[in-house]
Amino acid sequence: SGQGVGHGRVGAVPHDHHFVLQEANGVIIAFDLTSKTSFDSIETWVDSVAKNTDKNVVKILVGNKCDL
Repeated sequence: SGQGVGHGRVGAVPHDHHFVLQEANGVIIAFDLTSKTSFDSIETWVDSVAKNTDKNVVKILVGNKCDL
């Protein structure tokens, strides 16, 4: 379905994100390299992915804004 969750909100985990994650074949967790708050939210997202996806789902961590 191409849906993204949490986009635009640092550390925001929408209440309904688990429905999207349950059907995921892969998950990309992106964080802002220029924001400690964004970096600190990675653990929350990784935990959520672990709880709401198959253990074999592909996970990718991406740091963005490295060009600034």
